[in-house]
Amino acid sequence: MSSPVKTSEGNRSYLEYFNERLGHVPNLFIAMMYSDNALLAYYPFHSRKTSLSKRESEAITLVVSQQNNAMYCLSVHTMIAKLNGFSDDEILKLRKGVAPFNSKLDALVKLTGAIAKTPDHGNVLVFYEKAIELILSKIAQLKEYVLKTGFKNEQEEIHFFKYQWFVIKSYSFYDIHGWNLMECLV
Repeated sequence: MSSPVKTSEGNRSYLEYFNERLGHVPNLFIAMMYSDNALLAYYPFHSRKTSLSKRESEAITLVVSQQNNAMYCLSVHTMIAKLNGFSDDEILKLRKGVAPFNSKLDALVKLTGAIAKTPDHGNVLVFYEKAIELILSKIAQLKEYVLKTGFKNEQEEIHFFKYQWFVIKSYSFYDIHGWNLMECLV
């Protein structure tokens, strides 16, 4: 798709930005540039601050795109995942819904995959109930692991409950309410 002949000032800055960073402008963004406002409204929302890292967001997007057979999304997000440091092998694993190379990502993509596979994900109430069930089961697994392995010392235990526990719970909240997951599911 060629870029629009007439484009707003704001869209011109996106043309320059993508050409500099990627060497081209993705077709989805070119299509949005036919409107003076579509890309200006979409891109800042899409690139907003989140509690997830760029790698975590891309991992989620790859899993959901793969399960939805969204080939355009897969090709774009495979490229973005490479820009964020994932190897080809890691990307293929993420698309399968696993990340054996990183335990935190592995838990995130498995939860995402399980939610995305839920047949009733179009029903918001059922979706939330199943997401909460999955999160509670993952928390139970974490509790079992902590009880089984324990902590090296009191400092490690204090650090876990002071910092890590809240991070885990906040990721669980994001997984239910996060845009990246929701935009592909509903």
